Amino acid sequence: MADTGLDKELDALRADMTKLRGDLAGLAEAVKEAGGRKVEGARDSLSDLVEGLREELKSALDLARDRSKRSVESVEHTIEEKPFLSLLTAFGVGVLLGKLLDRR
Repeated sequence: MADTGLDKELDALRADMTKLRGDLAGLAEAVKEAGGRKVEGARDSLSDLVEGLREELKSALDLARDRSKRSVESVEHTIEEKPFLSLLTAFGVGVLLGKLLDRR
């Protein structure tokens, strides 16, 4: 009789272990799905951030391009108005840079 009670308890324990394995497998799947959703959300957020930074960089590059174009046009205008003074200035800057770079 004691063996019958022990057998019943072992069977109940086996059934509980089988159910526990199933529950753990379900839990692992739920954690995996939740992690996948979080990764997907993070990927979307990162993608939006990168796109925003790309737009900011593009606008900054456009602004720099416009400013440099205006600066070049201003220098060209000044050179056209005062060519001799521009030539002397370029020569003086060249001599000064030559002296600075010649020092060892």
